[in-house]
Amino acid sequence: MTEGTDCFEVYRSKKKSILIFSGSLAFVVLGVLFIFEPEKFGGSSAIGPVYVMIVGLVAALFFGLGIFTGIKRFFQKKPGLILDSFGININPEDFGNRFIEWKIITGFSEMRIGSQRFIMIHINNPEELIEKETNKIRKKLIRFNLNNYGAPFSLTTVDLKITHENLKEELNRYYEKYNQ
Repeated sequence: MTEGTDCFEVYRSKKKSILIFSGSLAFVVLGVLFIFEPEKFGGSSAIGPVYVMIVGLVAALFFGLGIFTGIKRFFQKKPGLILDSFGININPEDFGNRFIEWKIITGFSEMRIGSQRFIMIHINNPEELIEKETNKIRKKLIRFNLNNYGAPFSLTTVDLKITHENLKEELNRYYEKYNQ
């Protein structure tokens, strides 16, 4: 975490990146075992070996992406989140990069899914933002968040070097200072 005159940067946690990598690697190995030895995992029962192999393939592909993400984020030197006088920049220099100006933010709320806490970012006129989004995948994710959680964007500290409470405090501080 670094603070400039009007900039608050949060970097990715190396420890959390290693955990993402390790957990993903374990699931990839399990997925590969499902693919090559489905009978050991219920493939000879009513479930069927094809089903077990499909689950293994999906796990290997999905968690393979987690391995890539964990490695990439471990070596990344750029911040994962930037708060400044203009707005919130989530995942700068990343595929999922999103800049949200303070002037469109209407507030924040909290949500919990299992043990994971999220900070939801509410904006004025989210439908207009969704219509302007050109990336189809991002557009669907924004629509999903809005329909299911009441806000188009969310933040989590799962791979950042900051606690949930500290992030919430900084967001509110910047929001109060720059939202006009």
